[in-house]
Formats: sequence, structure tokens, C-alpha cells
Amino acid sequence: GKWTLRVVHNKYPAVSQANERDFGQQHPAFQSAIDGNDPASNAMPAFGHHEVVVESPRHNAQLSAQPTKHTVMLLRAFWERGRELRHDRRVRHLHYFRNQGAAAGASMIHPHSQIVALPIVATTVLHRIEVARRFFVRHQEPIFKRIIDLELQAQERIVEDSENFLAVVPYAALCPFELLIVPKLDGCFFEDIEEDHLEELGDILHRVLRRLDTALGAPCYNLVIRTAPYWSRQAYDYQKFFRWHCAIFPRLGLGAMAGFEFGTGIFCNSHTPEHDAAELRQVRLGELSEFAAIP
Repeated sequence: GKWTLRVVHNKYPAVSQANERDFGQQHPAFQSAIDGNDPASNAMPAFGHHEVVVESPRHNAQLSAQPTKHTVMLLRAFWERGRELRHDRRVRHLHYFRNQGAAAGASMIHPHSQIVALPIVATTVLHRIEVARRFFVRHQEPIFKRIIDLELQAQERIVEDSENFLAVVPYAALCPFELLIVPKLDGCFFEDIEEDHLEELGDILHRVLRRLDTALGAPCYNLVIRTAPYWSRQAYDYQKFFRWHCAIFPRLGLGAMAGFEFGTGIFCNSHTPEHDAAELRQVRLGELSEFAAIP
């Protein structure tokens, strides 16, 4: 029958499902990853769930050029699948992402996003959470609340503002025109947001994607939703200091990963966030009159 969006298992998954008897601390490889002293042989089974969200039956439908409801449906698919996958106690972290275009790593032109459930928490994720925790310990205030308060006060880097969400070009953007969508309400898990907030989130996400496409000529980009881990060994209440958020990284060939970035972990960005935000705000968003194709 007719369909508008569907979720399927990835045909070439980064991780794969396993039976209980094949996964756990009794598995030699898993035990090696925990207790092994040999850095050349530490390993664990590549267990997890890897799903593809097929966003449209149209082979070249651009997400930003479709009605807002399609962006809302994508977020709802993330939300519903995440709420299901988190019940697997072997899963410790959920990743939601969208690669738009070849420069962003998309392997096919058909519009799609992905969900990956992992049995580990990546080092980068742990570092980001630790930075938020240290800020909270020092200032007794969540870093994301401080960011929202400062951005609303400055009014220089804001791109979109709604009742429950704020979209900004962050002060220390990793690349030109990076965008951050932060909820104004506390919540460390994307899967726990109110269902009726999905439409508002979809609207603001759709608007910023349209601004990027208009200002930059439909660029390649990576979109990620960052959410707190489950079943972590860290005895922290993430709700107190971390907040889920959405980040978008246009791949413009400027400030890209090169020798300096790989060697230091420091990103060079020749743009100022105030200039990028102003350019995106100046985009006039008219009515959608036709579907655009992915270049």
C-alpha cells in the first residue's frame, strides 16, 4: 500500500543484533574489553541496533523542500523507535543522525536518516557530558540554561526562537553556519520530550534547514540529535546538568578536518557566529510551492 515514511533494518549495519547468550560479560571478547591489558587486542562484539528511516517514497525529495509535516514525521520516527530501543538493557546509548549529500557521508541519494543503538558510550559523548557536569558543579546551574539565557540576552546569534526551543549559531561553532537547537525545558533524554512538542520542534528544524538551503545553495550537512546515555556506569543524575539537543554541521569545505584538527582536536573556523546567524536570519521564507530535488 501507499506509505510516506518507514523504518527498516540497515542492510549494511555498523552493529548487529545478538542473542543474550552471545552477549554479556561471559563473552571472552567483552571481558577483554573490560579487563584486558593489551591495547592491541581489546575488543567486544559489535552488538547493537542499526535502523534506517526512509523518509519518503520519492527518490530525490529534499527534506527541507517538503511540507513541515515530513520533518515532524521524521522526528516522531526517531522518538518512537528510541522509546522502544531503550528497553533493551544491553543498549547504553542511542544515536540519531542524518547525512545529507556525498560530502557528508551519505551513501545513497534517496532521503533517509539513521538510528544506531550501542552497548557502549563513546568517549566523545562522555567528554561532552563531563564538561556539562563540571560546569554545573562550579556554577550550580546547567550549562544549557546558561547558554539560552545568554543568547536571549545578546540576541546576536539567534536564528529561530519559539516557545520551547531556541536555534542559534553557537559561540564556538566548529564550522561555518553550524546550528544548535536547544530545548528551553529541562530534559536529558530526547525520548522523554512531550509528544505534542514534536510538532514545534519539527517546525523550527524545518525552518532552519530551509534557511541553510536558501543561504548556502542546498549544502551537504550532518544532523545529529545528542541525548544522554542509558545504564551508564557513571552514577550521575544527567537530568540535573545535561540537556538533549540537535546539532547541524554544514559541509562547505571550510574549516574541514585536516592535519591540524586531527592532531590537536582544535577546529579552525574563519567565520564569526554573529555574521552567520545574521545571514541566516535575512533569508525570507516563502510558501513551499514545489518539491526540490537533491543535487
